[in-house]
Amino acid sequence: MKVTKETIMLDVLKKYPQASKVLVKYNLGCSTCFGAVFEDIETIARANGIEVDDLVAELNKLTDQ
Repeated sequence: MKVTKETIMLDVLKKYPQASKVLVKYNLGCSTCFGAVFEDIETIARANGIEVDDLVAELNKLTDQ
């Protein structure tokens, strides 16, 4: 699964539970937030002042493992 800025956060967390470590690094509580169910990565990143491309790149590193 390739992660894009349009990917729903819950989909990433379901497929790659270790993604929660990346979210902690960015101080995101997505693993316990209802927004993860329907919000895409871009929306979450922008709402939290995070560079979306950096977050997507880190999440994609998980998919390569």
